Amino acid sequence: EVVPGCEGAGITLRGRVRGSESTAAATSELAREADQLQYELDEGPCLDAARGDGTTLVAGDLRHESRWPEWADSVTRLGVRSVLSIPLHTEVENIGALNCYSRTTKAFAPESVELAEIYAIHATSVLSQARLVTGLRTALESRHDIGVAQKPVAFFGCRIEECDHTVVVEPERASREGEEQRARASKFAARVAIHGREP
Repeated sequence: EVVPGCEGAGITLRGRVRGSESTAAATSELAREADQLQYELDEGPCLDAARGDGTTLVAGDLRHESRWPEWADSVTRLGVRSVLSIPLHTEVENIGALNCYSRTTKAFAPESVELAEIYAIHATSVLSQARLVTGLRTALESRHDIGVAQKPVAFFGCRIEECDHTVVVEPERASREGEEQRARASKFAARVAIHGREP
């Protein structure tokens, strides 16, 4: 128990569009299920933290929680009573949220919140570096792919309009593969951040 009171933690990552959030790493099935309920209902503290203004959210007794009524009702059936959600944000974007769950009411004292916020800073740093490195690698590979795609006019003996199709397809493929690489890197970084080591 790294954060006092926490019985399960998860890292939510934002997708490119609203409603595409996902859990990149979780320390327990309870945390994964509690996160998943938020995605399905499109409400809850991890979504508010990930989409919001950088405010840490704490709920001490979810049986009497009015901010996320549907989610609170569903998650209390899993036995969850307290939640702590901390945004993972850089100067330019919200990456996601660190979520801590407990079966005990009022589980997260101010000291627990402060400690979790320190871990959130660490997780944000790890995730942003993973995204940056993967993004740079993808950009370099994309430039190479586009260059290769522009050369086959003579090599393949195709007309310029046929090669235009190749040039368009190559960046689209590179972009799609880049997104997949960034997602894999983010999930790996999230697992390292939440477990404190390479899983």
